[in-house]
Amino acid sequence: MNEPQPKGPRKLVRPSGLLVIIGLGVLILGLAASFAQAVLWYWVGSCVLLAAVAASDALQLVRASPPRVQRFVPNALALGSKTVVRLVISSQRDVAGMVVADHVPRTLDSEGLPMTIDVAAGVDRAITYTVTPRERGNVIFGVSECWTTSPLGLWSYRRACGQPTPVRVYPNFRASARFALLAAENQSRTTGVKQRQRRGAGLEFAELREYAQGDMPRHIDWKATARRRKLTTRAFRDEQDQQLILLLDCGRRLRAVDDGQAHFDHALNAALLLAWVALRQGDRVGLLTFGGRDRFIPPGRGVSFFNTLLNGTYDLQTTTEASDVANALERCVERIRRRSLVVALTNLRDDGDDELIRVMRHARARHLVVAASLREVALRTALSTRVVDFDSAVRVAGTHYYVDERERAHAALRSAGMDCLDVEPSQLPAALVNFYLALKASGRL
Repeated sequence: MNEPQPKGPRKLVRPSGLLVIIGLGVLILGLAASFAQAVLWYWVGSCVLLAAVAASDALQLVRASPPRVQRFVPNALALGSKTVVRLVISSQRDVAGMVVADHVPRTLDSEGLPMTIDVAAGVDRAITYTVTPRERGNVIFGVSECWTTSPLGLWSYRRACGQPTPVRVYPNFRASARFALLAAENQSRTTGVKQRQRRGAGLEFAELREYAQGDMPRHIDWKATARRRKLTTRAFRDEQDQQLILLLDCGRRLRAVDDGQAHFDHALNAALLLAWVALRQGDRVGLLTFGGRDRFIPPGRGVSFFNTLLNGTYDLQTTTEASDVANALERCVERIRRRSLVVALTNLRDDGDDELIRVMRHARARHLVVAASLREVALRTALSTRVVDFDSAVRVAGTHYYVDERERAHAALRSAGMDCLDVEPSQLPAALVNFYLALKASGRL
């Protein structure tokens, strides 16, 4: 989402409560003057005096130097993460009862403003409030807003202070990065990601080491054993510099919401997590979007390339267009010549797709393709519903039929050579990382 440049508040002078009360007193005096001629000149004099004093007070307020406001906010915010914004206010004169507000983007929830403060002349006054992003993309904090009162307290003046601040809202990659790091370090108890430890089961030679119980006899290096005069075996590691291509569905298939997040956000977080793990493993990662958003990030390698992926996807949003997985896979096969693991993050429902099966049979000659299909949590809820009447019986039976058809569609894709992961959104990150690590261990890629 790219938010337009916000317009600052227009300057506005309005009467204070004190001026309203004085004006009501003058009005009452005017009513009395309509009945008593002697009061008329008092009323005229009070009107002239009030007008002169109010005008002078307003003129001093308008001519006074405006407060200065500086905003301190990180250049990048994380989706759903609460962040502190700091405002520093200064003034050339003492100001009591200044009301400070900030123009926060509409996609951010804020707490703590407006706030009423006193500012001493020449002394910086700092205040803070918090924001929590609800959507990803580019957003702009508008100018701040300060309400100040005139020296006599007859008027209040709204001024625009400070400058707009552009900010990027990224996926909540902090949790994903921590999750990926633990996965790569085999912290399966905490995350649910399993990394199988193997002795000599990789594809690339790593080192010679002393034989340990459980090593495969065929990996014993007899020449090194004779030279060292102790049993020595060859150790291997998973092959590096392989290639992963992420196909990210931006169409209407992923607009459903579970766990307070759209399926697309779950898919994007899982894709970034998998990319982080693959880059740490020494593999190359690229990304291709479809479903109303056509964006291609050529494969790159190295942990620093993760920033390229992050900056290339943080502002992606779903569309209402149909998701043509077959066309996306076909474009991927045409564009990516090197053998790759292609992961399509979408929702393969119960609709049998003959075109996708045809494309899959063509793609499997060059690539290994897996569909990460997000299953709605509502299906599990509906299947566990207790049947108490005819309507609930129809609902449960319909859900069972839908799930059966979905499984048949996935079985047809598996027979065409596509691996299918059919999981709920919360299970997708661990399922994808487990699949990738198991694939690296097997040597299928």
